[in-house]
Amino acid sequence: MTAPPGMGRGRRTVTVIGGGVHVVGLLEALARAADLPDLDIRLVARREDRLGVIGRHAALVLRAWRPGWTLRWTTDLADGVRGSDVVVPLVRIGGSAARDHDERFPTVFGLVGDEGIGPGGMANAWRTLPPLRSMAEVITSLAPGALVANLMAPLGVTTRALTDAGLHCIGVCELPIVVRDRLLAHVPADRIEDTRAALGFGGLNHLSWYWPTTSEAVPTVRSAALAAGLVDAATWDRFGGVPMPYYFRVLEPARGEALGIRQPAGRAVELASQSERALERMRLHPGSPVPELAQRPTPWFDRALVPVMAGWWGVRPYEGPLNLMDHGHLAGVPDGSVAEVRAEAHDGRVGVPAPDDPPGVIVDFLGRWSTVEGLLHRATVDRNPSGIAAAVDALPVDLGPEERRLLARSVMADVGVAA
Repeated sequence: MTAPPGMGRGRRTVTVIGGGVHVVGLLEALARAADLPDLDIRLVARREDRLGVIGRHAALVLRAWRPGWTLRWTTDLADGVRGSDVVVPLVRIGGSAARDHDERFPTVFGLVGDEGIGPGGMANAWRTLPPLRSMAEVITSLAPGALVANLMAPLGVTTRALTDAGLHCIGVCELPIVVRDRLLAHVPADRIEDTRAALGFGGLNHLSWYWPTTSEAVPTVRSAALAAGLVDAATWDRFGGVPMPYYFRVLEPARGEALGIRQPAGRAVELASQSERALERMRLHPGSPVPELAQRPTPWFDRALVPVMAGWWGVRPYEGPLNLMDHGHLAGVPDGSVAEVRAEAHDGRVGVPAPDDPPGVIVDFLGRWSTVEGLLHRATVDRNPSGIAAAVDALPVDLGPEERRLLARSVMADVGVAA
């Protein structure tokens, strides 16, 4: 992926679409990166009353950090994205009520609900893609050369939709960085660099893996992963690698419980309450500290998004995980799907070094879940209920035909939330 010529080091325009109160965390992360160019930042959101409160608070915060930067806000998407250099979609279609639905309905079938994986992610995709494709048309028309740094769940499906629209789109997630650092923290100091170099990586968002690429590294990686509580012995022995925590949280919750990895119950409701309290504090005390924001750390901003943007602008190279349309980079992920791979971003270019092949069992795992994601993508684009039924049938879960039929209907349920 290559940007149009003329990246340069001059002033840049960044448009953030959605994000709610937590967009303040992104602005602070940008402002703390002292080597970034001067920025003109635009916030776009649907609800003018909330946007005004967030915008006025954020402007005061940003002025203290970077008085030379500008910030404005608008409810007009076209006005917000016109001529932008980087666009950051942070929209949750349907808001917290939709996320709460996606977390709850799979539990009726004995499954774990999540906004990005499994039936909850399917429902999110079914609801999200129509307005996202409309958004993409506006960006394509008014900011065709922009880097679209996508953080919208489910990340694989939304990144593919934005890429299909002709945009320079990457999906951004910090979780593989966090997992890698936890693993390396349990490696003896004199072996850290060799172990880092011997870690293969790849997969799908929230379902990616690390594995040792040399036989010499196997004992060290296995020992460190077990010590860090990232994997249990049975899962390591089966796959020969370390999954992201969502593997245990959503797909193997019993094993996850034994590791202390669990899906938090009522997360959507909890986050909605935190956001309302933060918004009220911004309304009453604009520019003052907001303790409620610290209750939900946002490492995807400072550990992933901001370094990627710095790399894209040529400030400093970025090497780390990105979600990209795959063209034969990773075994198990079909050509044309979105894979989470180790990538490089620098000076308007994004590239993928030659990846290491995963162990065969991981390849099979990725193949099954890539099939589900491919069927889901096609069904959501075509608005095809039969396609959703096929995607549900492809889920590697223990459900009978009638349960799968009812689950497919739940995925497409109208939950009465606004776009």
